[in-house]
Amino acid sequence: MPDGKLKNEIRIFRGNAHPKQAEQVCKYLDVPLGECDVDRFPDGEIKVRIKEDIRGRDVFILQPTSPPVNDHLMELLVLIDAARRASASRVTAVIPYYGYARQDRKHEGRVPITAKLVANLIATAGADRVLCMDLHATQIQGFFDIPVDHLYAWPVLLDHVKEMGLDNLTILSPDPGRIKLANRFAQKLDGNLAVIDKRRTGDSEVEKGHVVGDIKGRTVVIVDDMISTAGSITQAVHTAMEFGAKDVIAMCTHPVFCGRAFERLNGLPRPRTRRLRHHRAEETPRKHHPRPVERDGGARGSDPPHPPQRVHFQDVRRLGARAPAGAAHGMEGREPRWSRN
Repeated sequence: MPDGKLKNEIRIFRGNAHPKQAEQVCKYLDVPLGECDVDRFPDGEIKVRIKEDIRGRDVFILQPTSPPVNDHLMELLVLIDAARRASASRVTAVIPYYGYARQDRKHEGRVPITAKLVANLIATAGADRVLCMDLHATQIQGFFDIPVDHLYAWPVLLDHVKEMGLDNLTILSPDPGRIKLANRFAQKLDGNLAVIDKRRTGDSEVEKGHVVGDIKGRTVVIVDDMISTAGSITQAVHTAMEFGAKDVIAMCTHPVFCGRAFERLNGLPRPRTRRLRHHRAEETPRKHHPRPVERDGGARGSDPPHPPQRVHFQDVRRLGARAPAGAAHGMEGREPRWSRN
């Protein structure tokens, strides 16, 4: 906790992307949330007014650039500019979810590197430092010409998996790009490592892949940084089940859930889900859920002779993008446990 002198120097402001997250951070730090208006002019332009003196103060602006990403990104830029012009001594942009992170390279001709453009915009607006979590590609840190603190949520997920006491565990990477994270989980949990060799057919479509590694008859944990349209994660779940996984647990940091995400996730066989409230899980009975499905796609009867395979979904919702309406709440009353290693 900050001491009294430090508390007087810190000012935390927020945009409209995730007000509750800012309130929880301020409550944990025992620091009042800064007063500012983030509104719209009649023509849709963003209107920002900081309503207190921040001259010489250390200002933190908490704003994930979650959907609608362009609105929330523009709010962040205007807030940074307002703080800089109000003579703040330092402005730190706290961006738990970094939008445009997947556009981090030129995968074909005549396309932009938008993740770099966003980094330039944040630095040009006047940010002195950036704090973010579980970037889709860690090299995005190098896109900035200002210091970047990159935090990881894997210690929270790791502790939760340990609490579940799973046997015959295999950590499954949904694609080759996540294999380093999956390998870290496998080492810490003393489990096996497997990877899916997937092929993309479009921005949100993934064709069936093949599993490299042994998952037959084992409990599989799929670890990813985000679930956006849920194309990758649902294909990974189906692939794991087709290759004989006994149980499948999917975990992510940023549940963006856009496009057909809910349709795809609700189409998976889930007798129950477990929602992670920070580092603890609570059983959540489902009032309505699809009937369990055989691996060959056929529906089971009402009294199956063998228990259906289960698919659980975990997330660190309050560490990433703003949760959609009706989703699980965050980590009220729990101490954040983040890592920079």
